[in-house]
Amino acid sequence: MARPKKVGLDYFPLDIDFFEDIKIRKLIKYLGSKSISIYTYMLCKIYKEGYFIKWDSELPFIVSEATGSKEEYVNEVLKFCLKNHLFSEELYNKHNILSSKGIQERYKLICLTAKRKFNISKYNLVNSEFSTQSKVNKSKVITSSNEEVKKNTQKKDLGCVSENLNEEENSNSKTSKNLEEEKEKNCEKKEKELPKGFTTELRDSQFFKNVCEFFSQKSELLQMKVIGRMISIAREKDFEEFRKQTKAYMDYKNQTGEKVHRFQNFSFEWDQDDWIDKLKKINQTKTQNGNAKSESDDIIVGRVNVTKTESYLESRRRQREMESARTFETDI
Repeated sequence: MARPKKVGLDYFPLDIDFFEDIKIRKLIKYLGSKSISIYTYMLCKIYKEGYFIKWDSELPFIVSEATGSKEEYVNEVLKFCLKNHLFSEELYNKHNILSSKGIQERYKLICLTAKRKFNISKYNLVNSEFSTQSKVNKSKVITSSNEEVKKNTQKKDLGCVSENLNEEENSNSKTSKNLEEEKEKNCEKKEKELPKGFTTELRDSQFFKNVCEFFSQKSELLQMKVIGRMISIAREKDFEEFRKQTKAYMDYKNQTGEKVHRFQNFSFEWDQDDWIDKLKKINQTKTQNGNAKSESDDIIVGRVNVTKTESYLESRRRQREMESARTFETDI
């Protein structure tokens, strides 16, 4: 016996803009976030069966048990979904069927990409069977030749859709390859060739030792990371400028006592601030403060000297007056 054809799906895609859809936003706003779990559970049931399910008296209980909600709430969510066209209200009113045009289009696309045979003959909304034109055509008798023509046109449409999908896949693969090639070219352009022995010279340099000591990179593993980061900086940017900025940064932090960054953070942000300029400003302010202090000290010292001389002269004057008074008494 031949194995029966599988109609249902094992999975279905969920768009990243799912919560941006105005219908979903209204559903969450008016019925709460629990309504999304009920709606997605209904979608799972539909895609498991194919592209539609029949709503019966047992389904509210099944949905409520799976989502932890009450049956009354499940029915409210269903009514809201029908009013906001998340499910076809016409199909539900006529046949008690839950489906929609979007569900059927998604089902069709999944079957095409999976190269599965499918047939959307029952409750078809993709070809607008429930439109006003189809209602007029229902009154007419459809002959067998017209049915064959319809089948042929459907096959052609499916063939065109599959060809378009293949073309899109090929174009996407080409664009991705081109992007990868451009990235590789850009990387090759950005990265510079380092001189021979650069790594060993850097490892033995006093600059590297000072950096490791300043940023507390004492273990062998941390020092290897520092070397690796410095090599990447030398390949991508001006290493001499990095060396100058790093020295200025260390002097600046030592003088100000501010918090020191981690080396990994500093190595990615070193060119965002001009540490040489910051260090110059600090030194300028220090020299200005030092000159002002020395001038004030000189003024104070000068004042002290003046007062000392004045007191000395006053004392000498008094001594002379006392001596002259004594001589005057002896003469008498």
